[in-house]
Amino acid sequence: MSPADSFQSSDRRRYPRLSEERLFVYRKRGHANEFICFTRNVGGEGLMFESPQPIPPDAQLEVEFYAPVDCEKRTRLHMLIGAQVQWTSEILEAFNIEGANRYRVGVAFDQIDTQDQACLVEYVKKRLMMASAQHAT
Repeated sequence: MSPADSFQSSDRRRYPRLSEERLFVYRKRGHANEFICFTRNVGGEGLMFESPQPIPPDAQLEVEFYAPVDCEKRTRLHMLIGAQVQWTSEILEAFNIEGANRYRVGVAFDQIDTQDQACLVEYVKKRLMMASAQHAT
């Protein structure tokens, strides 16, 4: 089992994950260089994204992203979350598009405001229910 598989195991998670691309910015804690990425999945306790460079496990990150307050158009424009890299794995050449990101990175939130976390959890639940209803029709 790869690190990605073990991190994504649903029995290890308290909150469900939503496979959705969400814009976010990350930087290593204490550094100014920022990197703009999109999530591959996100939940109340962490996220996975693709990166052009490997990020070592246990690296401390600051994650900034635009999280919806609800499923409508209202958004909280700034959410700063402390996170720790859990794993990084290289994307196999056969599955990688030339010029695309080469690494998948899984992070766990270790410093998140309880209101921000509640916002993320509620958003994920609503989006999953909406997707489920669309598949049922």
